[in-house]
Amino acid sequence: MQNVDFISNANVFDVEAADISKCSRFSDMGVVELVQSCRGLKYLDISRLAVTDNSLTVIGNTQRELEVLLMSGCPRITSAGVMAVMEGSDGLGCQFTLRRLAFNDCANVDKDTYEWCKRRLNPDAQLAQV
Repeated sequence: MQNVDFISNANVFDVEAADISKCSRFSDMGVVELVQSCRGLKYLDISRLAVTDNSLTVIGNTQRELEVLLMSGCPRITSAGVMAVMEGSDGLGCQFTLRRLAFNDCANVDKDTYEWCKRRLNPDAQLAQV
């Protein structure tokens, strides 16, 4: 079963937490379908998945209540994707609601992105070191 088929057929609209970090076969398509179907997520762990900035852009454009986003060890995401999560296409993104953000061990995300996020997040938010 494709991950999109599962999500499309499930009643997931009220889901507030999703840990798919151990679902190695989850693709961008599955993450996009998940976050578009579950707009009230507060917790999302996509660590160690081979997702791209496309997933992060959709997260930034759809998740306005997200408090925790864990995406450590994602080899295909870049600094641009992290910025897309934070700002979204409308300048809102997740930066105002995130209390915890982790993107350590992501080879294509640089230390400047860490500092950029640190300046935009709430001072009480936890940001994992790069």
